[in-house]
Amino acid sequence: MPGQPVRAERLEDLSPEARYHGLLELGEGKSQPGRDTLYQWLGDADPMLRNAAARALWERGERSAAGVLIRNLHRENRTFVTMDAIYHLRAMTGEDLGYDPNLGYREQTLAQERWWLWWQRTGGLRPAAEAPPEEFAPARAELARAMRAARENPDEDPNGPRSAAAALWSAASRLTESRWPTDQDRLSTAYELLVERHPDSYQAWANLAWSTLNAGDFPRCEEAFRRALSLAPEVPTLNNDFGIYLEAMGRTEQASEFYRKATELDPGDDVAWANLGDTLSALGLVERGAAAWTEAEDLAPEKWYYHRLWRTRQASR
Repeated sequence: MPGQPVRAERLEDLSPEARYHGLLELGEGKSQPGRDTLYQWLGDADPMLRNAAARALWERGERSAAGVLIRNLHRENRTFVTMDAIYHLRAMTGEDLGYDPNLGYREQTLAQERWWLWWQRTGGLRPAAEAPPEEFAPARAELARAMRAARENPDEDPNGPRSAAAALWSAASRLTESRWPTDQDRLSTAYELLVERHPDSYQAWANLAWSTLNAGDFPRCEEAFRRALSLAPEVPTLNNDFGIYLEAMGRTEQASEFYRKATELDPGDDVAWANLGDTLSALGLVERGAAAWTEAEDLAPEKWYYHRLWRTRQASR
């Protein structure tokens, strides 16, 4: 927003991209209202806006905000979110602890841990271990009951509308939104039961793949994804999701092939185009990566605004 200072109360009225730049501009001031506004944006649902608020607070001397950026290095965030977070951390601290968002899950996790250790050594407070979210307690109880019933009725028709398998499927779907590790373990066990009862259901295998990925059982995850794809090779989301797994394992070239197939099967899938752009760029195919990102931006410009931020940043180097 060149030529016009941002006002804290106007941020809600701006586009996400202008809001991002507006938050950074608030780091140049010292007013209490601006500081309070930045702390409010640290809790925003958009991790890119959390990045910007944390950087602005750092510029105001609020060192505690760096912990937000380290938290945003988590592998569950999109590549551009982690790249933005590491860009700010390096600029703020002068440190480079080896984080690369294109590495596999294990390497990313280890690099994030190095940042947390650096943060603790320099006086920062690491967030306390989280407790399992209570909001999913009813879903956990329902899933436990459904799993007992499914085990007690191994010979029933699993396709019946009132079967134990149907109840298990319903219960598992209610817990899927929880990212808590032990919940993912529970879901893995549930979906193992469901693929036994529904071996020809690609959706059951796909759900097993996601739960085992989140639980850290990577061999079983790949096996489940491949079984799902053998049953439904033309489902766009399956190809995209398997690409996500491969990219997390550091198998970028293979991931790119599945992302490309997902875009061929569904040219309107902006997420698949963005994923393809990420992997092509990581492979050094910068122009082709930019073309894929442009497709994603054209399909959903408000959603992918941070691709433009990164590309502008790269061009200025």
